[in-house]
Amino acid sequence: MHTRTHTHARNYARARANVSIVTSIARTRHRARASLRQANPNAKQLAVLRHVAERVKLEWDEESSNTVATSSEDPLFDLVHGLPGTGKSEVIAWIRELFEVVLDWSHDAQFVCLAFQNATAAGIGGNTIHSWAEIQSRTAGGKPKDINVVFLRCQSLRWILIDEISMVSAELLFELQWRVSEAARPIGTYKFRPDKSPRPFGGFNILLFGDWWQLPPVQSTALFEQPSKAKQGAAFEGVQLLWARTRDSLRGVWELDESMRCQHPWFQRYLSEQRDGKLTRDNYFYVHGAATQHVGSFIPGDTAPRCGNTACEELQRTRWPEMFANGATWPEMRALECEVCRAERDQRDRLVKREDDPRFSMEPFVNAPYIHPHNAPKYEALQTRAVQFARTHNLCINWVVAWDQPLHQDHLALAKDVLNKKRLRWLSYHDQQTEGIMGLFPVIRGMRVRLSSTVNKRLKLFKHRPGIIVGWTLHPDETSVVDDGERRLSQQPRCIYVKFEGVAWRIGDLDPGVYPLFPKTKKWEIGKETKVYAKRTGFELLPDLSGTDHMYQARRQRYSRN
Repeated sequence: MHTRTHTHARNYARARANVSIVTSIARTRHRARASLRQANPNAKQLAVLRHVAERVKLEWDEESSNTVATSSEDPLFDLVHGLPGTGKSEVIAWIRELFEVVLDWSHDAQFVCLAFQNATAAGIGGNTIHSWAEIQSRTAGGKPKDINVVFLRCQSLRWILIDEISMVSAELLFELQWRVSEAARPIGTYKFRPDKSPRPFGGFNILLFGDWWQLPPVQSTALFEQPSKAKQGAAFEGVQLLWARTRDSLRGVWELDESMRCQHPWFQRYLSEQRDGKLTRDNYFYVHGAATQHVGSFIPGDTAPRCGNTACEELQRTRWPEMFANGATWPEMRALECEVCRAERDQRDRLVKREDDPRFSMEPFVNAPYIHPHNAPKYEALQTRAVQFARTHNLCINWVVAWDQPLHQDHLALAKDVLNKKRLRWLSYHDQQTEGIMGLFPVIRGMRVRLSSTVNKRLKLFKHRPGIIVGWTLHPDETSVVDDGERRLSQQPRCIYVKFEGVAWRIGDLDPGVYPLFPKTKKWEIGKETKVYAKRTGFELLPDLSGTDHMYQARRQRYSRN
């Protein structure tokens, strides 16, 4: 028997007893995380968990009998598909509990959770595909990274879980498959079939999670693209992994179709119509606060209003058509609805009709991110929403000004006043142009922020990781004063303290999860055509109040508005 079998035999044996362990896992997780909405898996989630548990049992049997190398059963290569809110992340969490609680496995050893974006990876307690597989990013260029590091990571590996697979390009999936296959051990594993043909992904179990109704990856081939459009190279190979009908391609699909996140029946119906491009007339008018054919609690597709009031049913069926024919106004007709229908109608009205709409200063709007497809409007919204946040909560705004040092000789030769005018203009450039350092960064206590660069890989403080500003240390020579609730700092703070949730690590005598961020100097390109550069000193932070659609599409926001 292989050494790895001895190491994990006891843990496999615990899972081998019966597949019903997945039910106890769900109960354990519910007790440990009582704040979560979903207590137990539904039938389709449970089917996925049983499927995983069966594979764990099979591998135990084959390792116990020393028949891994001759096994005719290929490891799992499945997709768990479902629209947002159907519980895919819950399934990942339950599988992790199977591995960590029941089997006593460790993340990054026997299994690994991966995602394309840092924020998504942090949400499942995993790593990005690029960092774990040592894949050079498309924008970084340069030589491929050393695969020996991946070899060490694959020594005891059995499972790879990839979340938000729609964000992973065909090229990246193929690169991951190739590197993992190269790094997998050939002896005592499932890397080769009995006929000596290699299995995909080095014989590891692969579970993909996501849905295909998402934005395509930028400047690369989407895995949900028509296979015929990926004609050659890495894009072709990546698409074939999912859509070819061979023994090396995807073998199973699990469809989750029960909404576990949104419990409001009308909003579920509205979202479904929007996704299908079949928005009904009434639902369009409900959202816009306009006159509708049915009463406020009616859901298109139903036969009667949800209020259960027979008078409201009669109202929409006969009285309203008669009143309309006789010239009644909409306020007169609406006044006849019951209280339930009036309240539901008000809740469905989501269109802002005036600038002084009181909802602007209420939750959930105050902390909701503004989503836009382009960086320039997004950047302006970052500062505008930050000011609004401070005004709503009666907090002081401390404006931190970045410092730009030009590197080109033509800039250095300019008169001081001319150079300062250029510096002033550079402060308005959005963060994607200046390597993630804002020209004017608002420091506000309690404001949600996100990292604009990776600051600590060991602590998983990757780019886009969200946090909250809990304090700062001003420069000892700071001379600015507060005027009308804000001030422009004359010196950059020594550090800004950001609290990251869901972690236990500590930095010195700071509270758990609090990390001190210091000013960072980075080189950025003033003009892409001229290749002129400058060095900017500032903080790698952004208010987490605005972002592009690609950045937010996989994040699990409690609130969002567009």
